[in-house]
This record gives sequence, structure tokens and C-alpha cells, in this order.
Amino acid sequence: MREYKNRHRSSCEGDAYGELKYAYSIPVGVHRVSSVPSGGLVDLLSKQTKDVSVRLLTSMGVKGAAALRKQQVIERVASEIDRLSQAIEQRLVQCEDAEYAGFRLLLNKPGWTFTFAPDDTVRIKDFKPLEPFTWLFYCDDTYHALMPEEVRVAALAIDFRNIDRMRNRRWQLPRAIAVLKEFCGVVPVAEIVPCCKELFGFAPSMEEILHELQGASHRTSRYTYYQPDSACWPHATPSETGYVLDVSLAAFRVKCIAEERLKWHAEIPYVAHMPWADAEPPAQDIEAYCTAEFAARDAYVRELLGMRRHGLLKKRGPIDKALARVDVYQWERSLPEAKAVRAWLDGHVPNGKNDYEYADSLVMRLIGSREDSPSPCNLVAVARRCGLFSHTFDSQELLELLVALEGALPSWHLNGWTPRAYHEACLAEAACKARAASSEGEEGVAAAREPVLATRAA
Repeated sequence: MREYKNRHRSSCEGDAYGELKYAYSIPVGVHRVSSVPSGGLVDLLSKQTKDVSVRLLTSMGVKGAAALRKQQVIERVASEIDRLSQAIEQRLVQCEDAEYAGFRLLLNKPGWTFTFAPDDTVRIKDFKPLEPFTWLFYCDDTYHALMPEEVRVAALAIDFRNIDRMRNRRWQLPRAIAVLKEFCGVVPVAEIVPCCKELFGFAPSMEEILHELQGASHRTSRYTYYQPDSACWPHATPSETGYVLDVSLAAFRVKCIAEERLKWHAEIPYVAHMPWADAEPPAQDIEAYCTAEFAARDAYVRELLGMRRHGLLKKRGPIDKALARVDVYQWERSLPEAKAVRAWLDGHVPNGKNDYEYADSLVMRLIGSREDSPSPCNLVAVARRCGLFSHTFDSQELLELLVALEGALPSWHLNGWTPRAYHEACLAEAACKARAASSEGEEGVAAAREPVLATRAA
């Protein structure tokens, strides 16, 4: 599938910086100039609007700059240049990857400037200006990047290892949340801390976690996940004692299901493939449908939590350390059981289907829909709806592959354990209890025999 997409990808994607081609406009953030500026930070700020200098002063810890005139603001920047490191560090933690890469690139270039050539392999998507710390100009059919000398001097006082560590935490915390949501469905907010510790070796503060759950953190392509911002329960506002829900249990999905039910029930029975969808609500308007759907969703969530409270294994299932390097969907597709199903699908492509995309799309659908029903064998039901059993004379082979995949995927009903691992853990726990009981029995027999032996000795 990757080869197929590479062949059909747009030819202009990821163009290198170089001569501006016909009908191409310069990228956003690039200044078209007749000569590349050679001045310092103050000269470059004078060519920008006042707001740029005001924001810089604010990040340097100077207040009240908005009331000053533009020239006064620029002069204040020059007088407070010792605080520039603070502003740079704050910005580098929050900026996009391409902006950060551009800053590090210029920091190591002679004269802190760089002229792009067609063969330098630097792509537009990999380098963006971080004004007012790095600038990008287009002059004489060539792109030129530069870093003011004041910025270069201030950057020498920055701990870039700490910057890298803080930047990594911006994607590590969302990934830990995504893993828990995908594997458990309903996640206690308090469980996020040990998950981060387990995967990435750091324990985020509750303030960081609530900030992330509120969706207030800056998003770039590196930090964006297939799921939207987290849904919280029982209240929309996240709290230390609350829960985080998987996207399929979020409020907007409940409303979508209610709208679909209202739309289709008037004509034909509509079966909504949702975990809690086991009956048709007897309603006639959207408000009633929403009320019924939310009540069913909440009952399903409470059922999951109740199963965990009364289960043999109350703790969350173990997490593969590989999830610190790849996202949830890559990890699931890389399982041997998933690869086996994909290989079977690749050998049973129906006529009229795309040979490059069929197997991958079906594997993603099977994995993504396994929690759509309370049934413990939902993959088999999904496979039947997709007509997979009609593509083979050996249905037992496909059935065994699906059962193996079901056993290798973490389950909401088992609090993140895979059925296989849960079964093995239960057996181990039972064996441990049997050994303990046997040991206690032997100790009891020995204790009972001690008085008898003492009497005989007397």
C-alpha cells in the first residue's frame, strides 16, 4: 500500500528550496526581497509590525509594551537583550518541528546564514522560519535563511537537551493517553501518570494531564493523532477523579448515532455498530433519541467499570514497550496475528477490488471495529458483514486467523489485557493460590503432628 501511495503522491509534495518554478508561489513566512538584509535583530524588527516586537518583549518577561510606540518597543528590546535566552527557550519548546529544525540548522552554519541549493536535500516541509529568531528570504531565484547575531549569542546559554526532553513530552503524554484509550476504552485519569512512567520514564504532573485533556496544547502534524481530543466522563470537564473515554464513546459519536437512528428508523431498522447498541430506543424526536443514547452509553461505561471492580485481575493490562516508539495503530498492524490475517486477505482479493489497498484497509477495519459490540467474538461478525467467508472454501482457516487476532488484541472488557495474556495470568494466579494452599496444608499437618511427636518422645 505504501508503494502504491508513493507512486500516486503529488509531484510537488516536499519540494526542495531552490529556484521558484513557474506558477509556484513562495511558501508562507518567506519574504521576497531585492537584497538579503545584513542587519541584526533590531534592524529586522524595524521591518516588521509592532505586534512582533511586543510579543517578543512579553516572552522576555517585560509587561506594558503594548502601550509604547513601535520605535520605543524596539529600543526596549535592545535594552533587555539579556533576557533573550528566556524568550528563545520558551518559543523552542512550543514551535513546530520544522521551525525547530531550522533553528538548529542555522545555529551550526558559518555566519549563521544558509543559502539553499537544489542539491542540499533540505525540503520546504522540513524548514520553516521562526521569526524573529530565524528568517527566510527569497532573492535572485534563491532562498536565503539567516539568524541574527544577538539570537546566536543568546542561544549559547540554552540547554538544548532539556528543550529536546520537553518537546518529546509534548507527544509522549498524548501517546500515553491514546494507548490507554485504545486498549481500555474507559481510563481513570489517575492511570495516565503510571502509563507515562512505564512507557517514557517520566511522571507528568496532574496539571499537565488536565491541560492536555482540555485540548489546550499546541498541535502540529507530529503531535496529532487519528482521534480527536479526549472525551471525559462523567463530566465534560476533566478532573483528577474522572475518566477519559475512547473516541467511539465520546459525546459527538453518541449524537451522531442518535441522528442516524432518527433518520432510518422511520423506514427500516437501523443497527448502529456501537458497543452499547443492543436495542432500538422507542423515541420520535432527536432530543429523546439523544437522551436514550446517552443513557445507554453511560450504562455501558458503568458496566465496564463494574466488570473491572469484580474481576480476578483488577489492575490494567501490561503495555508493550514498543509503543514508546510507534503509535497504537502501527503496533496493532505489526502483530504477527495481524500480519497473518493481512497475508490471507492479500491472497483472497475479490474481483474489482484494488490489489494494493484491499488487504490493508480490511485489516484496519477489523482492528478498529473490534470494540463495536459487547460480543467477545466481534471480529468474526465483522468479517461476515464484509463477506470474507464467501471468498474461500476453507472457512476454518479464516476463522482460526480471526480468533488468533482477537486473542492478541487488548480488550476493553479485560481492562487492557489481551484475552490470551489474561487467560495465562489467570492460570498463573490459580497455580500460585494452589501452591499457597498446599503449603498451608502441609504446615498445618506438621503443626498437628508436633504435639504427638513430643508426647511420644516423653
